[in-house]
This record gives sequence, C-alpha cells and structure tokens, in this order.
Amino acid sequence: MTRGTRSLSTLGRDQRGAVMLMGVFMACALVGALWSLVGIGQAIVFRDRMQETADAVVFSSASVHARGMNFIAALNLIMLAVVAIHMALGIVHYALLAIATALDACALTVVGAPICGGPAASAHSAASSVLSAWVTYTTGAKPVLISGAAIQSATSVLAPWGGQLAALDIASKYGQTAFMVSPSLFPTIVPTFTPGTGGSPGGAASAGSGSAGPGGVSLDKPSGVDLSKPAPVDLSKPTDATAGTFGVIPGKLGLPVEEQKMQFLCSHVAQAVIFWAKDALKQLPVIGSFFNFPGVETAVNIAIGFGGDAVMLALCNDSGGVGVPYPSLDIFWKGVFVGPKKIWTPARNGNDWLQVWAFVTDAKYTELAERKVALADGAQGLMAGTDPVVPTYNAQAEFYYDCKSDWTACNQNDTPAFSMRWKVRLRRLRTPNVAGMLAGLGAEVLFSNGVVDFLRGKVKNTAPFRNLETRIGALSGFKRWLGDKGLESVTRNDNAAALPNSIAEKVRQRLASDGTPAGDGAYH
Repeated sequence: MTRGTRSLSTLGRDQRGAVMLMGVFMACALVGALWSLVGIGQAIVFRDRMQETADAVVFSSASVHARGMNFIAALNLIMLAVVAIHMALGIVHYALLAIATALDACALTVVGAPICGGPAASAHSAASSVLSAWVTYTTGAKPVLISGAAIQSATSVLAPWGGQLAALDIASKYGQTAFMVSPSLFPTIVPTFTPGTGGSPGGAASAGSGSAGPGGVSLDKPSGVDLSKPAPVDLSKPTDATAGTFGVIPGKLGLPVEEQKMQFLCSHVAQAVIFWAKDALKQLPVIGSFFNFPGVETAVNIAIGFGGDAVMLALCNDSGGVGVPYPSLDIFWKGVFVGPKKIWTPARNGNDWLQVWAFVTDAKYTELAERKVALADGAQGLMAGTDPVVPTYNAQAEFYYDCKSDWTACNQNDTPAFSMRWKVRLRRLRTPNVAGMLAGLGAEVLFSNGVVDFLRGKVKNTAPFRNLETRIGALSGFKRWLGDKGLESVTRNDNAAALPNSIAEKVRQRLASDGTPAGDGAYH
C-alpha cells in the first residue's frame, strides 16, 4: 500500500477536513442571515417610500385646496375694488346733489339769487353728468360682479376634485395608487321655507247683527260676553291660506365658503374706509388721545359697524326693482343670481372641515431577498414564502389661514375671505370627529331660517295654537271695545271743552286711527 492510497479501514478514523464540513453549513447560515438583513432593509425602505407617497399625495391635494381659497379671496378683492368705484361715484353724485340743493336754497333769497343762481345750475349739471357716468359704470360692473361670483362658485366646487386629480397624479409618479378624502368634496345644503299667504280659520267669521271685534266677539253687548267660551272655530274646514313652499339653498359650496349678498361687498368697502379714517384720527396728537379712555375704542367700533350699514343702505339698497334709474336702489344688490363668498361659519383653523386625508392602497411588495435563500423543491420549484400583505398607508394635512391670533380674532370683519394667506401643513394623523361635524352641520340646518319658519308654520296651524289665538283675540277685542267706549264718553261729554286742546286732539286721533270719525260712535 502506497502512501498516496488510503484503505477503507482507516477512512472512518480520518478527521482531516471536518472543519470544512462545518464551514459549509455555517456559510449557508451566514448567507441566509445576510439576505435576511437585506430583506429587512428592503422592507424599511418600502415602508418609508409608501409613507412618503402618502405625505406627498395629501400635501399636494391640500395645496390645491389652499390655492382655491386664495383664488376666491383674490376674486373677492377684485369685486371689492369694482364695488368701491361704484360707491365712490355714488358719493360724488349725492355730494353734488347736496351742494346743488344748498345753492338752490341760497338762490331763493334776495341777496343770494345773483350769487348762487349760476353755481346752482352748474352743480345740477355736474350731478346729472356724474349720475350718467354712475349708471353706465354700474351697468357694466354688474356682469363683472356676477361673473366673478360665478367663477368663485365653480372654484369652490371644482378645487377639491382638482385635489383628487393631484393625488392620483402624485401617486402614479411613485408607482402606486392613492386617493384623498376631504369634507370639501361634499357640498352641503340649507333648507328654506317660504310661508304661504295668511288666512282666517274656517268658521271664525263674526256672528251677530252688530260690529264684531277679533275672535268673533260681538261688541254691541259687552255685558253678555263670556270670555271663557271664545267664538267657535271649525278646525275641520280648510283655511283660505295657501301652503308655503319648502326648498333648499347651497350652504357650503365645496370649499368652506358660502354665498353672500352683493351688499356684503358694499358693507366691507364702507367699513374699510371708516376704519382707515379712524386709524388716521388716532394718529393726531389731540384727537388720538381720546381713544385711550376706557370704552371709547369699543364704542367707536360699534359706531363704525352702524355707519357701514348706513352707507350700504344708501349706496347698495336692494329694495328697488330691476333696471331702476338709480344704481343705489336695485334688487341686484340682494344677490338674485350669485354673490361674493365668505368663510363658512362652522369652519375654522384646526377643525375637521379644513382637513385632508390621503390613502395609499393596493401597494405591491415583492420579497426579493427570500428567493435568494429558498431551497430546491424538485419539480415544484422553490420552497419560498408568499409576499406579505401590505397595509394601507395614511397621511393628513390641513389648509389653514395664516394668522397669529385665535380664529375669532383672525375672522374679524371676514378677513380670511379677502386675504390670500391660505397655506398648507402636515398634521399628525388622527381620526376625524365625524359626530362633531354632523352635529355642527345639523345645528346650522336646524337653526336656519327655512327650518324655523317651517316649524313655526306647523305649530301655528295646530288646533291648540289656533284656539289660544282665538281666546287672545276675544280678550283683545273686548279690551279695545271698553277703551274706545271710554274715549267716546270723554269726547262727547260737555266737560270735554274743559280739557286741554292737546289732550282732546290726541283722543280724536286715537278714534280716527281706528277708521272712525271723532264725532261719531264707533260701534253702534
């Protein structure tokens, strides 16, 4: 047996190469641990990328919301400038009219006739020219204001859906599928109720041969009136009143804004001018010192509010018709079509009405490292596990009005509706307070004029209310009869001449106010 050969008997006792055998198995374990670390790192990177996708989606979507709010504020400012010119022309016109009227009064005097006659005619001519320019300007401004308000409404509705498209676009760049949810996607409506024409209940007509007061009480025989038994009312008979109509108007259009009358702009122009004048007065040495006294600032602000309303009624009065000669008296200011926007009442910085949520769904995660360490399994392929189920990744952002104070101070004078300071920030994810949002929305709907008027009409048409109304009418009629009879007896008395003339005249006016001549009996 040579040295290079080994006998089978000694092979079992040969321990050389044993470490190599252990190294093979250890190498396999080390390779598996290495790829396990690779897989963990891959999962961490995947998770961070998915959260980054959700953050980018929600931030981009909220940015579209904020841009929509800034665009609405910009349109409000443009419409405010248009209305300011209308109000300036109106003030000039009315000032010239006042000057012309004063000059006319001066021209009526003997001394002032040669002095004031010519300037009065010039003032009237100037007032007429300004009125013509005012009418022309306002006629052209109306379509501009209506168009601006209509664009605002369209922006309010479409901007949230633009945010949805932005969410889809950003998600596609990350190779994922995502969508966003925002309260701005869903408009709200507010019910309205237009009461019908009033009427008297069936069977409530007055009875008897004489005059009758309210509630069917005969005034010829007051001594026989039984106030505990009012005039009968047949509640089974329909009244001659027409039923009211129940409808809806937009509340929150989409973005947290709501429609206002065109007068809204006039009031803000007037208040802005008056506040500017107040600030200028505060800078004066003597007059400004008065503002330091307690309560003066508050009183001035209240007066400014009333002053703004007075100017609004003088220059933007909605009690006129359509196409009336004076632009300051036109139903247009009522907002027959659409109007400027203000921030919706329930919305404020930090609450759920200004939040946006994003969801990254259907994310696919392929485990590459596991296949590198899988074991052969014959014809069945590799013994590898299935890909893990990926959860939905969420994120939250808020569009808000950039202000240093609390919302009450920030929203004073509707400043957020006229300021392009709407911004976006990411927020810590939290569950929306759906119950609180529904409660706020329900309170707005419940206490709206439409619901209140509807409920008032329902209560008023109930049998107990109508019976009570009849009893009150009977009592009022009886008291009126006694009062008028007493006044008659005073005026017919021969001693009435002894009364002061002023008192006698008031008595006669009291009787005449009821449609009865002072010298004749009211209820004979």
